[in-house]
Amino acid sequence: MTAQLRDERRDVACAVLRQVGPNAPTLCEGWSAYDLAVHLWTLNHSLIQAPADTLGMKNTARRLMERTKEQWPYEELDSQLESGPASFRWMPCDFREDYRHSLGEWYIHGQDARRANGIPVEQLGEKTQSALWERLKVSAKAVRRKQVIAFRTLDGDSSSIGKTASSGSKGRGVVVTGLRSELFLWAYGREAVANVEVAGGTTI
Repeated sequence: MTAQLRDERRDVACAVLRQVGPNAPTLCEGWSAYDLAVHLWTLNHSLIQAPADTLGMKNTARRLMERTKEQWPYEELDSQLESGPASFRWMPCDFREDYRHSLGEWYIHGQDARRANGIPVEQLGEKTQSALWERLKVSAKAVRRKQVIAFRTLDGDSSSIGKTASSGSKGRGVVVTGLRSELFLWAYGREAVANVEVAGGTTI
């Protein structure tokens, strides 16, 4: 079931990239929509680009990105993303998580293009919300290392990382409350656009 949701997120992200155009800004600092499309494309087509991005090898990553742009016009790149595999080569074990890792990648980057350009936020179905929540419970410890955070959904579900942050009091971490999809955005560094409530002390 999640594979279908993953495919839907891929299609939506590609549609947004098409709508905003190659020079549009994104929430990824320093990246245009073209850069973002290249990033997504290289997750399946480059053995070097993804590690360069992850490890902060900025000069190498930029050179590789420019080479990809020389090879593929923006519109063709977007078409390849939409018609190609929705799972990523760099996530070979994603099937064990029912493809929620790749679903989250498409969701995040679709929002990077959408929210940076004032496109209205769509209403996600409950199945997609639940899939993002399950992914967050797995990934939060990695993306929010050394932080004490309690995530709470609007219907009362919760998940914590670090020491218990249930009180939200100063020095005990923070409690972040919102829709599952908005909690996902917040956890992945999109605090400025995530529609959540944050209570308690500051994150580390």
